[in-house]
Amino acid sequence: MKIEQNQLVSVIMPVYNARKYIEKAIESVLQQSYALFELILVDDGASDGSGEICDRYAKRDSRIIVIHQKNGGISNARNRALQIATGKYIAFCDHDDEMLTYCLENAVTTMESKQAEMVKFIYRHDRYSYEKLVGTGIQPLPEMNYQLDELVNHYDLFFAAVRVLWNGMYMSDIIKKHHISFDETVRFGMEDFLFNLNYIEYVKTVSFLPKLGYIHYDRYEQSTDDKYDDNKLLAREKAAVAEKGFLKRRSVCPAGWVYHQSAYLSMYLVTLNHPDCHLTFKEKRGKLKQLNTPQKLGLNCSRKHCFILWRTPKQILISLLYNFRMYSILLWVYSTFSRHYKRFLNK
Repeated sequence: MKIEQNQLVSVIMPVYNARKYIEKAIESVLQQSYALFELILVDDGASDGSGEICDRYAKRDSRIIVIHQKNGGISNARNRALQIATGKYIAFCDHDDEMLTYCLENAVTTMESKQAEMVKFIYRHDRYSYEKLVGTGIQPLPEMNYQLDELVNHYDLFFAAVRVLWNGMYMSDIIKKHHISFDETVRFGMEDFLFNLNYIEYVKTVSFLPKLGYIHYDRYEQSTDDKYDDNKLLAREKAAVAEKGFLKRRSVCPAGWVYHQSAYLSMYLVTLNHPDCHLTFKEKRGKLKQLNTPQKLGLNCSRKHCFILWRTPKQILISLLYNFRMYSILLWVYSTFSRHYKRFLNK
């Protein structure tokens, strides 16, 4: 494609104690077929030499900007980068992940040709436990453009649009005009959900690109995603409430409400059933009771839709137990049948 000078991409990468992986992540950006970018590396108080690696790369390539700061968390680091980003477009890369060669080129081409304010492309998710690959998966996407009011009634795709950051491209003007930033109170995941929900409020067209552009490496011993923290429950609740408010402002069909509730309920139950969760059974039941209100994750349509819309008996059972407030049975069923963490227990 022909590269115009006003099509600069700002790639934002927070860096914290990733010495083993940071070089591969940086190299994946530098090797992009699309050369018109700036790479903003935010050394968030790393103590393992990651910051020095960033400085070394910055001396070799003028497109790299390095910020050194005291540890403030991933949301704070991304906000700091957004403050100085000069690109027309914004992309994100984690310090231990990998952008594939045509990622930026394909995303910019789609943004320009489809006149979209948000592009989402396919990513691969590789899960590792102590250097051993224990699972991999690819989330398929159609080659489609959706107006926002259309998209909310294709909930699987809407959820794909708001779930993560690094499989997308964003308009810098929208972020700056509406003062969109990352919630710095969210420390262990869901900050991407909240950012995307704020951003998508101002989007007319979302374009889905069925091309693999990114590899996300989930390493159990390093990732906060697979560790328990009370902040995770608060973050999941905050994201569920934010998305519910967003959907309420649009004409969402019953299927959308059922799928919305299920998506966040599943994440919440995974966290409650984490082996390191210190809450008692009674406290877990109380958490679910507090969550199941009209203001939070209560169902916005008839319970009968749980029967009609769910695809499997397990989905129906979990949804109905929650909506009929049978929390003790729900916790037992989910802990019995869930295998989310089993692969990490056999070290």
